[in-house]
Amino acid sequence: MTHRPTHREAQAEAEIGHTVFGRGVALGMCVFFLLTLAILLGGELLHRRADGARGGAYVLDATQAVLRSAGQLPSQVKSEGLWEGLGHTNRAVHAQMDALETGLQMGSPWRLPLLTPMNQWLSGTLGASNANVYVGKEDWLFYGPALRHVVGPPIPTPSNDSLGVLVAFQAALAERGIALVVVPVPSKVSLYPESFHGRIGDGVVPRNQGYGAWLKSLEAAGVVVFDPTPALVEGKEGGPVYLRRDSHWSPRGVEYCAEALSEFLDAQFVFSDATRRAYRRGSPSTVAYRGDLAAMLYPDPVAGALVEEWPILPVEDSDGNPWQPEVGSEVLLLGDSFTNIYSQEGLGWGTGAGLAEQLSLHLQRPVDRIAQNDHGAYAARHRLQDAVSKGEERLAETGVVVYEFAVRELSWGDWKPNRNMALDREGAAPLERGVKQTVTGRVRARSLPPAPRSVPYKDCLISVILEPDLPDGEAILFYTQGMVDHRWTTATTWNVGDLITVPLTPWTDVSNALESLNRMAVEGEEACEGAPWWYGDGAVDTQAAPVIHTGPLEVGKDVGAPLEVLIAQKEAAGEMVIPGQENWLYFVPELRSLSVGAFWGESAPTVSRARNAQWADPLAAIVDFNRQLAAAGVTLLVVPVPAKAAVYPEFLDGEALTTTVEEQAGAQGAHRRFLQVLRSSGVQIVDLQPLFEASREGSPYYCQTDTHWSPAGAALAAGEVAKTIRALPGFVATANEGYSAKTEELVIHGDLAALAGMTDSTETLPFTRVSRAEGGQLVPVPVDRKSPVLLMGDSHNLVFHAGGDMHATGGGLPDHLALELGRAVDLVAVRGSGATTPRINLARRGDQLAGKNVVVWCFAAREFTESVTGWRAIPVIP
Repeated sequence: MTHRPTHREAQAEAEIGHTVFGRGVALGMCVFFLLTLAILLGGELLHRRADGARGGAYVLDATQAVLRSAGQLPSQVKSEGLWEGLGHTNRAVHAQMDALETGLQMGSPWRLPLLTPMNQWLSGTLGASNANVYVGKEDWLFYGPALRHVVGPPIPTPSNDSLGVLVAFQAALAERGIALVVVPVPSKVSLYPESFHGRIGDGVVPRNQGYGAWLKSLEAAGVVVFDPTPALVEGKEGGPVYLRRDSHWSPRGVEYCAEALSEFLDAQFVFSDATRRAYRRGSPSTVAYRGDLAAMLYPDPVAGALVEEWPILPVEDSDGNPWQPEVGSEVLLLGDSFTNIYSQEGLGWGTGAGLAEQLSLHLQRPVDRIAQNDHGAYAARHRLQDAVSKGEERLAETGVVVYEFAVRELSWGDWKPNRNMALDREGAAPLERGVKQTVTGRVRARSLPPAPRSVPYKDCLISVILEPDLPDGEAILFYTQGMVDHRWTTATTWNVGDLITVPLTPWTDVSNALESLNRMAVEGEEACEGAPWWYGDGAVDTQAAPVIHTGPLEVGKDVGAPLEVLIAQKEAAGEMVIPGQENWLYFVPELRSLSVGAFWGESAPTVSRARNAQWADPLAAIVDFNRQLAAAGVTLLVVPVPAKAAVYPEFLDGEALTTTVEEQAGAQGAHRRFLQVLRSSGVQIVDLQPLFEASREGSPYYCQTDTHWSPAGAALAAGEVAKTIRALPGFVATANEGYSAKTEELVIHGDLAALAGMTDSTETLPFTRVSRAEGGQLVPVPVDRKSPVLLMGDSHNLVFHAGGDMHATGGGLPDHLALELGRAVDLVAVRGSGATTPRINLARRGDQLAGKNVVVWCFAAREFTESVTGWRAIPVIP
């Protein structure tokens, strides 16, 4: 039967098929098109000339690399034969083409100026999404691949064999008497479909249509599966179990999963009583971060950042030490970023409270962990198998391997076959630790990190295969930083065939700190004999740069002044400590804060570490808080704790550096000028720097190995604050409530020494402990919620007062302030930034500061620029 078009179809075909453009319109469109191309290309070329080709991000560099790789074809064919030579050259050209495509995307000067406003308009005004992030209701964001897994084709897909891989992995473990437990973590949209689409009813848990059959097939093959979905659904009644603007579960969600998983393991398996260990929750803290989905939706970190705050409870052992994975534990956890979230600092959500830590807490026994932030379908599994086959025994005492991965991996993951299926270390040479070597060779292959902000991770390692420039030298594999804080490093500019010299450290020396980072594999990686190596992590070992470059792995802009150079080098290397003379240690962010110049007003967004430019300016937030308190009849005293280097610059290593810091911290420096701006805005300041500088003959007012002031500094500051409070109009002094002070010696291991890996570095300080007579005994001064004086801020209010990682009790700022005033004070303080979180905690009290006369806001002065949560205006008193 022949289809005859209807009248409307015929009319539409006639009109569309005979559309005519006038000559003027056609000419105008052509001119517009060519002009647009000229502007874009011209901008690219000018940007390249001004900024330099960095990170493989520009067109001409990648094009030259492609041509260079293609030009090596004759020599490759001659040395390797026709087919091998063609294959080698094809792979090299393909890698450079990938670099070109990604470089066009990440290096364009138009990318951030155009993409971020466009995303803001599309998502904020139109509620539209992009390929990676879907916008839901009430600021909920959903990860595109995770959502498409739920609504996509049934699993397993023809492109992967997750069933076969998991069954084979279970069989290999069973040969060693080890059980496998598979833990697929559900997508956020399965738990919160109502926040994505309003017409989905309560209680509905959308799943991929093939998930049920996949689950039954896996269990029929003898693989044990623990599905955390029921525990998470039940936990929703207590609050969100997933983060609103991040792809991962919330601290509450990981807690519910760990508790249910521990009960499941205890019911399924028998563990040795000898391996039980006491674990407990440490001191609570609050983390604030804009989620990975918000960062992907708005690539420019100074625009549209959405910050979410959560309390976390780190896990520690019975001695108060932070939880650590233990090789040889009965339980080994393999995982992806759902394991690392709340464990790995680079993910932005705090440390010490991830899935492995929570599992240890509920099992009350140690847990080993191998986790990598991406590629959950194979990364952790392959790393375990490679480690065992190359001599690093991880399974000798293991009884259960728990394999966690995001359920979306069943649709989109690369389920690479298992390696070293016997998981047998027989014949493997033991790894030699701590032996470093410098190798010169040519790059045979190099992986690339993903385009910045195209994935939910800001850091990424890359793999490099190097052919040593020696007779009969075997190719070696090393890892290095490829992306740091969403920026590519100069390691990504190495091309196949480049001759480089790199100092290498055994990977096993650094793997505990780095193995959980996202890592991009390179073709042929698995064929390299021997253990892999590491190049370039300053947090472990500061390395020299390759011969073909003039400095360490570069990240960010070039700098020139001595202080800026030092800070840039330390930050690029991942180091937070600058050693000085006579065992003095200095904190890199503190020195950076002194170096950036003016940091308020129009300058704030350009120098602040705040993830949201709207909260970069400390002036507006401080003035707003002062206005709120003044309206309620409460006096605000702002007490910035000056940088250690501002008071003791002479212990910095180098005359030029000392001179620079003295200038930056002097009367004309930005910090001193900012305090004058605050005063002119009506804010009362207690300026400690002149006081500290004028009386330096006694005990140092700062710890040599710690970021905080010393007990003597806390006591001197308390005296100055108390003097200011007593001079306030209407302040009524009270009689001393039986307080006494006794001086003793205190030995501490400072946080800077710990950051620098100086395990044996301690210092002895004179410590004055404040006590109160009670029942014939001396007891610490308690915090008094009803006190008219409220002390708030960061850990400078907790050090020597809170105990634990704060070194001692009874000798901190709250204790000495109570001694000076004759009565206890109220306290709202946090470990971390004292800029915004303490005011949020104060607002949550809900009492609108009833009964308070004075609020003392004490925090490190570096927070003016270094607070990543920024300076938000918080309505403490609405």
